[in-house]
Amino acid sequence: MCMKDFFKTEDKSIRRNFYIDVIATIVVAVTLFALFFINGVSAVNDSHCYETFRVEVMAEPVYSLFLAFFRLFIHTDDYIKVAVFFQTAFAVFSVPFFVKRISDKFNLYPIFRIALYVMLLLFYTMPAVFSRSGVLTFLAILTEGISYPLFFIFWVYIIDTITDKKTRDWVITFMISVILLLIRTQLAFAVVLAVLAGIYAFAARKDKKALIMEAAAVLAAVIFIKTFQSVFCYTIIHTFDVPPNNISMYGNIMILAEEDDSELFDDELTKSVFIARYYDMTDNGWGMVHYKGDSLMDAAMFYEECYDNIKDHMSMGSYFDDNNITYGIDKYNIQNATAKAISLKLLPEHLGQWIYNYVGLCLVGFIRTVAVKPESTLIQIYTALVYLILIGGIIINRKNKSVVLFGAITVIGVLGQVMETSIAIMCISRYMMYMFPMVYCGIIISISAYIRGRIKSE
Repeated sequence: MCMKDFFKTEDKSIRRNFYIDVIATIVVAVTLFALFFINGVSAVNDSHCYETFRVEVMAEPVYSLFLAFFRLFIHTDDYIKVAVFFQTAFAVFSVPFFVKRISDKFNLYPIFRIALYVMLLLFYTMPAVFSRSGVLTFLAILTEGISYPLFFIFWVYIIDTITDKKTRDWVITFMISVILLLIRTQLAFAVVLAVLAGIYAFAARKDKKALIMEAAAVLAAVIFIKTFQSVFCYTIIHTFDVPPNNISMYGNIMILAEEDDSELFDDELTKSVFIARYYDMTDNGWGMVHYKGDSLMDAAMFYEECYDNIKDHMSMGSYFDDNNITYGIDKYNIQNATAKAISLKLLPEHLGQWIYNYVGLCLVGFIRTVAVKPESTLIQIYTALVYLILIGGIIINRKNKSVVLFGAITVIGVLGQVMETSIAIMCISRYMMYMFPMVYCGIIISISAYIRGRIKSE
């Protein structure tokens, strides 16, 4: 609706929603920019990797390039402030974009429209209170500074895809999912969701040409991603081969090691590194050999305490010194190859315990998607109720296809995010927050649709 038509309309609901959007957007903008000017830029352990094009982020080039874009025009350290200012503006933009599009599509009551604004404002601000670091992601040199708001936009278009079944919406959805993957590889589940959404939309309208186009687009995306990563690597470290990151897998599996596992290794280098790292791990109380708990949750929480320490202490310094290896990429590749060799030998020996830990990590992931403090029994009960309400909303509104589709893609998204993250790393809140707004949004949509249906039936 253009501004001229808006002032002519007699529909009070349109005017009311407009005023809600304007006032809420102002509140969000004032709040987030006030936090920007008060708190300034935050740096965490990973920040320097993106600022200096560290080899660890070669498979995730977009955020480093995002920072480099601002450094290109601002030749002082102030470029970081400008980049974070843009992150803040992007976060502000994402809130009304998401709320207005979703509220209008599902014809939400004004109170629920306001609830969505409140929820997204809390999404951006509550890490200051509930996260261990207290860092607000939109103020930090972190991939989440741009991936969170971009994911909100992605979600709007994926909902448009499965409800309206338009090719244009799917193309936008798929393109955003590829960008998300290049920002953070953990967001591969977004690409899977986009592919599934396209299959559903095109199959529902029986469009074989569109399905063939989707298959071609997926193939083209794979080629583009590999090429983009390779060119980026060549530009920075002069090799087209994207360096592997096996250290995360190593941290995930090394925790299971036992002393006699040293007999598994035939290669002397791998064996010596394992022995050194094993005793370093056990001397500090990090391995599962020190685990005294008796539940899935206990195992998962103990794993979280140990993971970063084990991963960060994967060192081969003496080997590098003895063999005069000084070039960074050579060190990185040797260390990753050794980490992979250790992991592949240990995993078959401890597969049962690894699966047990994985299930525990998934439970933590499900909880952290909608809450905090997974070790709390009260929070565990609350989490179960949240998911029951979400699924119950789908069942109750089963005749409302759009509501069912929103709920279904949300459930699939949560499963994908949790299972993907748990297989490689621990499910800290920062990794799990992508689906947080979608779960509660699904519940709000279900409640609004149920009320509207009851009123209509009366």
